[in-house]
Amino acid sequence: MSRRLDVPVLQGSLVRLEPLTMSHARDLAQAAEEDRSSYSQTLVPRAWEVEDYLRAQLARDGLTPFAQVRVEDGKAVGCTGFWDPRTWPGRDDLRAIEVGWTWLAASAQGRGINAEAKLLLFTHAFETLDVARVDLKTDARNQRSRRAIERLGVRFEGVLRAWSPSWAPGEEGTLRDSAMFSVTAAEWPAVRAVLIRTMAGGASRQRRGDIIGGDQDSRFAFPATGDERAMLVNVLAAQRATLELKCAGLDAELARRSVEPSTLSLLGLVRHLADVERRWFRHVLAGQDAPARFSSADDPDGDFDGAGPAAGPAAWEAWREEVEFAETYVAGAPHLDVEGHDGWRGPVSLRWVLIHMIEEYARHNGHADLLRERIDGARGV
Repeated sequence: MSRRLDVPVLQGSLVRLEPLTMSHARDLAQAAEEDRSSYSQTLVPRAWEVEDYLRAQLARDGLTPFAQVRVEDGKAVGCTGFWDPRTWPGRDDLRAIEVGWTWLAASAQGRGINAEAKLLLFTHAFETLDVARVDLKTDARNQRSRRAIERLGVRFEGVLRAWSPSWAPGEEGTLRDSAMFSVTAAEWPAVRAVLIRTMAGGASRQRRGDIIGGDQDSRFAFPATGDERAMLVNVLAAQRATLELKCAGLDAELARRSVEPSTLSLLGLVRHLADVERRWFRHVLAGQDAPARFSSADDPDGDFDGAGPAAGPAAWEAWREEVEFAETYVAGAPHLDVEGHDGWRGPVSLRWVLIHMIEEYARHNGHADLLRERIDGARGV
């Protein structure tokens, strides 16, 4: 059964998803004429086609379309939508839905907007519509789109041949091979954590004042009741995202030891937390031979002391690799009572490690508050 869903405005800190109307035409005409080099296999209208495009989207059976409105300036910078809602046999409630018909202006790409839009749509799908599955698809030849989807933490399911209409120039009326991706309800907490971190990473290209919207902040927009595992995963994801946001917009300044006489720096915290992630998830729980990256028995404070201005890219790469490993490990663990052995604590459970990591990030994010304020006056992240 196809139908238009009744979905309210979905508000985030970077993007607001508004039900699509003809009033968005002017902004979208401007957005569509920015750099179009990424649109070769995506349906994106030219400026003079936007009004016809909007009428077609609004009339399309089974599509609930949205304008992606950039919070920073209130401009519509792209479109997305819920598509192909499927109900349970003999029932009216939904079992699955697709997120699709997505495009963004070049100036809005790589800024966390796509990740937050997916966060808003997935949250509504799983927590309001109560679906069991959300799927996404793209032209199998579109490697850029496939990489962007994979970075969201969703699962690649394979390629379906001659599955969807092609939007590539010169291929009108033909079918394309489609790369298929999905998220299930059981996977949603782990994917949510990835989306929050991806959103924060994109937002970190901007200054703090541009990225936080008070009560619009999405980091802690998850249920405060319910499943223990999902709650621990979500709180830890929010703390990780907070670290990235506290470092937003800084480059060489990350290495500044701004709260004398302390030798702490924001970059030192990133290096330290990369080692902490590595120790508890990779070494203790997974049992790998994984010594610390930035400290050692001979240089126990190497994570902090070695945080010079040139060390930034390597530190962020290490931190993101360790967080990705941790998220993958947690998603695959059968339960919270999985145990590892630590030379300091002895036997520890996954539950204890998650709680300890939340404590670790919360403590160091407090340090980051003071360090960041002394650098440029930014507060309250």
